[in-house]
Amino acid sequence: MAENTTQLPFEIGWEDVTLTMLGRIVDGFRGFKYKVSKTKSNIHGRGKEPIARSKGRKEYEGSIKLLFREVMALEKAAISQGGTDLTDLAPFDLIIVYADGNTGIPTTHILSNVEILDYELGMEQGDDYMEIELPLSIGKVARQ
Repeated sequence: MAENTTQLPFEIGWEDVTLTMLGRIVDGFRGFKYKVSKTKSNIHGRGKEPIARSKGRKEYEGSIKLLFREVMALEKAAISQGGTDLTDLAPFDLIIVYADGNTGIPTTHILSNVEILDYELGMEQGDDYMEIELPLSIGKVARQ
């Protein structure tokens, strides 16, 4: 019987993602998400069916989940810039690199003009660490 030598392709996993923020790779990040949306509307004329479609502006939003020590580093950066907390941090770029185990060619997404909208700290009995989700305002998402 012939042996199957075809290797299955690899899908991107957590170990394949690198996040860089404020000029350094962030080891204490636990998650992220970002969304790109574009306004599109049907245009009606004679009759009940659309006759065309309009395209409007793009919107970007997202969040990152960080460990407490990473949030404290961001807070120190905000204070060194003259702010009082994370929401005063000057706009920055967030660079996410997805390594591709199949081709070796990385995919890079650059989230530019990012600002932290709000934050909430909290823990409960039995927690081993603190994870903080930071909602983000994003100016643009570019791909390289």
